Amino acid sequence: MRATRLVLLAMLWALMAGCAGTRGGTISMSSAALASDDVDAEKVATVNQWAQTHGATVVWINYPVRPHPRGGENRGSGD
Repeated sequence: MRATRLVLLAMLWALMAGCAGTRGGTISMSSAALASDDVDAEKVATVNQWAQTHGATVVWINYPVRPHPRGGENRGSGD
């Protein structure tokens, strides 16, 4: 009986420690590990503003990125 209580207490402690180590439900763009130059901040702001106006919540899994131009000068020319 005492061993069962000890195991249950250990499991409860592990669960609580795991929850305490996680972040909250939101992550700001500044704390996200991404290249901020690629993120389409205007689209993020527009969608977040629309959601706030309409009582919705946005959870960004992948922030939208600006499309890269095709045929840039950084391509190898084969010289």
